[in-house]
Amino acid sequence: MKRTLPGAAAAVPALPLGPSADQMPQIGFGTWGLQPQEVSTAIRAAVAAGYRSFDCAPVYQNERQVGETLSALIAEGVVTRSELFITSKVPPADACSRHRTERALRQSLHDLRTGYVDLYLIHWPFCVRSPEPGRPRPWPLPLEDQLGYSAEQLREEWRTIEALVATRAVRHAGLANIGERRLAKFLASPDLAVRPAVGPGG
Repeated sequence: MKRTLPGAAAAVPALPLGPSADQMPQIGFGTWGLQPQEVSTAIRAAVAAGYRSFDCAPVYQNERQVGETLSALIAEGVVTRSELFITSKVPPADACSRHRTERALRQSLHDLRTGYVDLYLIHWPFCVRSPEPGRPRPWPLPLEDQLGYSAEQLREEWRTIEALVATRAVRHAGLANIGERRLAKFLASPDLAVRPAVGPGG
């Protein structure tokens, strides 16, 4: 049975996501900068304060710990999965390959201990060099690793995202870190099967 949270914040206002009945909380808890050993305490405090939306990404190097904590809170009856809104992102080094994007999603789902993400973002709108084996990817990305913007590449990556939405492992998709002019050009594509639910924030 779900427990009532002592001192929990009032219901957070939400925004509709496209034509569906789904909604996204307007206020979320970001996990960038959290060291793995800090995650459990931070996430538990956030949930106790009323947060239900959690912004995650593989490049933050803490998705496994986020997943462990949220899974434990669900098992403890503090929250249910349906109350949570979990965002993850395509790692920039994987966004130029359909196979690597699909693999990255599978890894995020495994690490976050969930069968789906509520929102999946293209984290960076252009290709980057893959890191050398054993070398962690710094974030933000150093300029020397950024390979430049390509509208054609971004559209091709979005086709992969559209296919993932069709599997329901991704409920909604969007773009991050893209400028308004590039976003406008992208939205003008005549063959978008799935329109971005959010953008263009980081």
